[in-house]
Amino acid sequence: MVTFIKDGVKSVTDTAALFVFSILFFSVLNASGFFTKILNAFLSKMKANVYQVCILTVFITAAVHLDGSGAS
Repeated sequence: MVTFIKDGVKSVTDTAALFVFSILFFSVLNASGFFTKILNAFLSKMKANVYQVCILTVFITAAVHLDGSGAS
């Protein structure tokens, strides 16, 4: 039973560390206003066109999904 628990913890440790550091990294980026600058740049070019905002949302979601969903 003890080896089963140790093997389970070993197999999950890398993924858990990835999640912890990614949360810290993106929290720092969010606190610094990094995403706000990018979002304001995109929205200033779209001039509140609902269809363009929807299309941009799809592309951003697809890019984020391809980039970070390998850990889950």
